[in-house]
Amino acid sequence: MNDNRAKRNDKRTKRRAGIIGLSLLALIPLGLGLGSAMQHYRAISHWPTISGTVIAREILDRQSVGYRCSSAISQSIRDIYRIDRNGREQVCYWEEPLATAIKSWTEARFATREHYWPIGENVTLYADHDSDHCEPDQGWERTGLVTSLLLGLAGIALLGVAVWILVTKPGSDE
Repeated sequence: MNDNRAKRNDKRTKRRAGIIGLSLLALIPLGLGLGSAMQHYRAISHWPTISGTVIAREILDRQSVGYRCSSAISQSIRDIYRIDRNGREQVCYWEEPLATAIKSWTEARFATREHYWPIGENVTLYADHDSDHCEPDQGWERTGLVTSLLLGLAGIALLGVAVWILVTKPGSDE
């Protein structure tokens, strides 16, 4: 009798440990999405707003060397803006790394930029006063927010699947 009780308690302990472990694993994409949003808002909160004109847009291929010298190609979209800073005409750049070379993803992000910030359009920008980085007002909300939300939803989905698997696992009701 005590032997059966000990086996059941051992199974419950293992199941709880599995649920906790998978829950922590699901928090990774949630944390990445939230961290991305916080980092973005912290950065641009100190940048002044100025007016600028979109003068060019390009897709850049990036080759990165990863673990054990393996390489991967990712892409980023870069917008180039003409701005007037302290009476001098300058350019600044808004570059958004996509971390993927999936053509449809890149085309969708490119089309979003074309829709909201067409070339030749005057836009309000947040411009970093220490570098040549800038970003249009509502830029991240219309592009990066979607990625952060998808990461968050992936985390929630992973958590739901993990709990469902652990709860419906055969023999878990013993």
